[in-house]
Amino acid sequence: VDSSSDGSDVVGTWVDVAFATPISDPVIVSQIQSHNGGQFCKTRQRNASPTGFQITLEEDGADDAHYQETFGWLAMEPTWGVAQLNAVDYDCDADHCHRPQLRFMALNTPNAVTHEPYAVDFSAAGFLGVPAVFGSMLTFNGGDPAALRRLETTESSTQVFVEEETCSDDEQNHAAETISIIAVQATYQVDSLRQDFEAHLDT
Repeated sequence: VDSSSDGSDVVGTWVDVAFATPISDPVIVSQIQSHNGGQFCKTRQRNASPTGFQITLEEDGADDAHYQETFGWLAMEPTWGVAQLNAVDYDCDADHCHRPQLRFMALNTPNAVTHEPYAVDFSAAGFLGVPAVFGSMLTFNGGDPAALRRLETTESSTQVFVEEETCSDDEQNHAAETISIIAVQATYQVDSLRQDFEAHLDT
């Protein structure tokens, strides 16, 4: 997993981002971390590779200038699993302790997400409820400004689509894009004996 922040002040100017170590088929989500310009804007990405990617600002319409903003991003390999959280704030009854966990899944869709709803399956992660879903367009294939939108989400899937803005024209058909998705859910491991869990905290 790699993360950092970078900045840009010109809409459409691409910033090169290099990973600290190579990431195979990186899943990348990004977000603007500041609010310096008054116009709505968002991040867009392209040219993802094991060594890095490019990121830029995108506004609606034909505006090509914006105050400098800070980008935040997170990149990881496609995977799913359960991470144990070594938190002191745990819950115990007389016999057992509930150790905090984080179930997660990171994936890239095929280059197939357009303006039509696209189903993303994450049933392999085994979420116990509806997870929090984070996503970004990994590619920059359509020429019109656009944003990733999400529809219904369940514990096993979600639906996403690309929505173009209508400031430039009324047409909203968009070319196929690859989407990076990271889904997470906080849960608890409930089968740890109290004495074993407390011994774990002492190590």
